[in-house]
Amino acid sequence: MGKFRKLCLAGCLAGSLMLAAACGNGGEAGDGEENGEAANGEDPGSLSLNIGTILPLTGDLSQFGPPMENGARLAVQQIQDCDTMEVNATYEDSGTNEQTAASAADKLINTDDVGVIVGAASSRVSFAVVDTAAQNGVVQISPASTSPDFTDYEDNGFFFRTVPSDALQGVVLAQIAQDAGYETVNVIHLNDDYGQGIADTFSESFEGEVAQSIAYDPTGTSFDSEVQQASQGEPDAILVVAFPETGSIIMQAAQEQGLVGETPFLFTDGLADPEFPQDAGVDLAGEQGTRPASEGPGAEDFSSAFEEEFDSAPSTFSANTYDAVMLAALAAAAGGDTDGQTIQENLEAVSQGGSEVLPTDICSGLEQAANGEDINYEGAAGSQDFDENGDVSSQYEVWEFDDEGQLSRVELVEPPETS
Repeated sequence: MGKFRKLCLAGCLAGSLMLAAACGNGGEAGDGEENGEAANGEDPGSLSLNIGTILPLTGDLSQFGPPMENGARLAVQQIQDCDTMEVNATYEDSGTNEQTAASAADKLINTDDVGVIVGAASSRVSFAVVDTAAQNGVVQISPASTSPDFTDYEDNGFFFRTVPSDALQGVVLAQIAQDAGYETVNVIHLNDDYGQGIADTFSESFEGEVAQSIAYDPTGTSFDSEVQQASQGEPDAILVVAFPETGSIIMQAAQEQGLVGETPFLFTDGLADPEFPQDAGVDLAGEQGTRPASEGPGAEDFSSAFEEEFDSAPSTFSANTYDAVMLAALAAAAGGDTDGQTIQENLEAVSQGGSEVLPTDICSGLEQAANGEDINYEGAAGSQDFDENGDVSSQYEVWEFDDEGQLSRVELVEPPETS
């Protein structure tokens, strides 16, 4: 682990971790030497991992939540099929709402005794969970929270994410705008950590002018005035940073104001949903956006297994959710226990630097990790190499809506260099 992420927790957090060690906190450490034996090279079958998800099954991100949860369910099933580790999974709805997610986290930690929480999706919702998880020594791995503010957040090393920071996405969007020859781009964005993060990094990176940057209330129901403000000055394009439910209302307003078909739009990963144009009732053919790319040696096998199991294609962030579960299990196997502290201490190590473990290799990967071998999980969504802040990097996909409203890839973009 990086130096910062190895720092010991102080005060009540230290006490909570001592209690977690005594009680197991989602594992079997309190049962004697079974887990210690697994860490010393024995069969990890004695381990029992309690894992919970907090994903948006309802609310503004509900189009993404069920396929994300299915990504977790697929990983749990494949780990269980190895017969080397028991996984007890509890699936909770975030409602794309801070209070709902906070209540779900409290239940997962204090009732379901989890060692790791996979979620949330929205950055503002993940921020409602991060302190409670860290204070209880529970690892949080978000598959979709991209706010740059997480990188330096004082989470005591317990927050990870399998999706890159918007410090990267904002730069990619700026480059796309510049390549298109846009000199002025106005922005309308969610007034939360996600929306503000992308708006800021885009404005800082774009060599042209951002004359208007309009924040909108994610609980709002009408955005006519915000759209009107975003169109002032006749910009060359408008960047919309939104989620599908409120994004649909924004694009309806844009159509009513005569902008659709006249002013190009740029979208972010929060709107990379094939149902979005239909729900908005707006023809968005040719409009482009960005999202982290699910690329790598494990991507194709994951997609095939997902489609076979659920009779549907994975959506944005499904692979990231799948990878989060796989990495948590490998970290538990490597450390010989399933408490949050053990998983936290081993996540960075199993994500890089050793022999390659693909999703199809999960059974042998668990055994290798338990035997003390260095492994490098190469995931369905990419390499997933955690740095000392729990961040990853990845390629970005530039996508566009086709005539049927489906997403098609325009190009892959390498992750930009950031300071």
